[in-house]
Amino acid sequence: MIHFIVVLLAVLVPCIPVIAAFSTGGYSTAIYPQTVCLMKDPDAAYYSFAFTLAIINGISVPLLIISFMIVIKHNLIKRRSSNADKPLPTIEMKLLALRCYFIFLAAVIQATSTIVTRNHDQFYAAFLNYLACESAGTSPKCNAAKEAMEELTVPGVWMTLQVLLGTFPAVYLVYVVNFGEVKQKCLYCVDKVCCIGKNDAQDGINVPNLLLFSMGLLFFNYLSSHEAGRLSSSSSRIPEYIVTFTGYFSNDARTSFISSALHHACGWSIINRINPGEHYPSDFSLIRVTTNASQVVDALHKHPLVKRVASQKRFSRILAASEDRCVGGCETAGWKSRSTMKLSFQDDAPPGRHWYVGRRLMRAIPRQVTLALQADVLWSAGHTGKGVKVAIFDTGLAKDHSHFRRVMDQTDWTDEKTLEDGLGHGTFVAGVIASSSDCMGFAPDADLYICRVFTNSQVSYTSWFLDAFNYAIMKKVDVLNLSIGGPDFLDQPFVDKVWELTANNVIMVSAIGNDGPLYGTLNNPADMMDVIGVGGINFEDEVARFSSRGMTTWELPTGYGRVKPDIVTYGSGVHGSALRGGCRSLSGTSVASPVVAGVVALLAGAVPREKVNPASVKQALMTSARRLVGPNMFEQGHGKVDLLRAYHELSGYTPQASFSPSYIDLTDCPYFWPYCTQPLYYGAAPVIVNVTILNGMGVTGRVVSKPTWHPYVPHNGGFLEVSISYSSVLWPWSGYLAVSLSVSREARDWSGEVQGHIAVSIASPGALGLGTS
Repeated sequence: MIHFIVVLLAVLVPCIPVIAAFSTGGYSTAIYPQTVCLMKDPDAAYYSFAFTLAIINGISVPLLIISFMIVIKHNLIKRRSSNADKPLPTIEMKLLALRCYFIFLAAVIQATSTIVTRNHDQFYAAFLNYLACESAGTSPKCNAAKEAMEELTVPGVWMTLQVLLGTFPAVYLVYVVNFGEVKQKCLYCVDKVCCIGKNDAQDGINVPNLLLFSMGLLFFNYLSSHEAGRLSSSSSRIPEYIVTFTGYFSNDARTSFISSALHHACGWSIINRINPGEHYPSDFSLIRVTTNASQVVDALHKHPLVKRVASQKRFSRILAASEDRCVGGCETAGWKSRSTMKLSFQDDAPPGRHWYVGRRLMRAIPRQVTLALQADVLWSAGHTGKGVKVAIFDTGLAKDHSHFRRVMDQTDWTDEKTLEDGLGHGTFVAGVIASSSDCMGFAPDADLYICRVFTNSQVSYTSWFLDAFNYAIMKKVDVLNLSIGGPDFLDQPFVDKVWELTANNVIMVSAIGNDGPLYGTLNNPADMMDVIGVGGINFEDEVARFSSRGMTTWELPTGYGRVKPDIVTYGSGVHGSALRGGCRSLSGTSVASPVVAGVVALLAGAVPREKVNPASVKQALMTSARRLVGPNMFEQGHGKVDLLRAYHELSGYTPQASFSPSYIDLTDCPYFWPYCTQPLYYGAAPVIVNVTILNGMGVTGRVVSKPTWHPYVPHNGGFLEVSISYSSVLWPWSGYLAVSLSVSREARDWSGEVQGHIAVSIASPGALGLGTS
């Protein structure tokens, strides 16, 4: 209500002089009622314009700014008081943005419009000439002076913008400033006495219509606020919860479990999920709670078969790509990214941010990424990904697209009930992985399983992903590409399901995020140990500015983050399938992710299947990667993907455990930044490096005995004190090793380099013997 009153004042205050003018017969008498016509004095006539503008703007501009601040504060308070796990509905965000846009631009244009002319002196001279010629009756000179004034006055576009943008004080701008059509009808001079005629002014400006238009915009402003508030309060009043069970049960069984747990509670209901997996056993149910949410959640936790109860999350995980300049017949119009995953699902490449497409990159013509990584060498040997099942979680696939040979399954997990890709992002990603013509994919004969988990407005829910993940496990897919990501590693049901996927031998590849060049901006699930997190580079082998940087933030603030991304590959100016056929060029880590997913699919079809699992493939990619010169490990991970070296590495693979990073060298700058810049001396804070253990011997493993430090005595290893903490159980496929380095008392007066190694013994069920690293 306060906001409504403030904006109403902003509407009415600038209109008071105009209303008064029509009631008294002249604009001048509305401002100075003691005179019949102020314009007897040309100097006063001119400066009365500026004086009037100053008064009106002095009132209306602050009112508009206050209105803007009220809108922001109102919505922030409303957001904080609502369910923190459920972001504001899309409609509310759009209405809020629109309202703020109107009000802010109104204030800007109001302030700008105080500049009456582009050249004060020239306009004033033309104004005096006009008055003089009108009184003398010399029409040619009057016309010349009139034209001079029209060229020097503020363009009429200001008035148009004010009306269109809902800047309510537009009337005074038309009336006072714009010497166009209105001037010719309203101003007359006799014997140097210049007045504004009442009737002529009414003909020149339809003031009632303008006022009605302004009031209409004001009414829309009020309605949008009211409707947005209703939607927000509605969504926060009816939270949804994901109830995860200890196993997979039928729908009837899950319903009976919940009913028995909540037989004394009220205000809850089970949400029926209508999707391709509705008739299969599931490990979770979705409920809506209208009252006593905490009581309902507590009661569910007491049931012996309930593993966890977590809030259902609505997010817009970033589809991290942006349209690039096209060559060779690329489609010019197509999908562009949004910004917040911030989900994160906040964007990967927010609209308008094109700073990462620099001059150097624009000079580098985008190449076929398959040729850049030499996929044709494996194709010529008969390897095309045949028999490999690849799931693509994205926006769907264009119907009957000519680029794809083997689309085995298309499913929709959203509430839009369509298989069509309305954005083109999913089609592009599928093309990078498995296109068989034009812009070739890496594995053209791979079996594609298309899972549409995002609506055309780029919205998804945790439950949609969980159902689709369960479906992928049931279909026994080999590779899963997720060209999305967000910062929310606290979405525990989502994280648990990713672990379950990789435990079922699904190799997950995910985009690391487009929030670079800032550090600590990794997206989930790419920041998980068992997932291959992919960063982006351009074709000049430079880490893309948009590519997110490590370290991981799971461990903060009580520990130190891990190295991510795992690897980098081409993500700028990459060609892929366009929505309506042909090719297009996109940039983003969501482009780099399917490049690696395609590489993995090609490798999985080219080597014996017993050598392929989430850990072995990740180990082969990291071991064979080529390190880039310059970037540190939190920018490039283990380096740039090398397809042929990875093929040779995986072909001769022996099950083993490995570390990431594989060594610690505080003299290796800049790769080991920031560790290599931290002084290490007696009494200094320890340097702590969080190392990831990858276990290629099995999905589960254990550290047999405590890891030990073995100093190299000839290399002064005894001067270094090493303490180690670790995960005793490795699951799925991974664990951690935290290494703390400090200087012993014996080396307090010594300077130099020390060396040694850490020994770790790992055992996995089914593996032959122990793996030692």
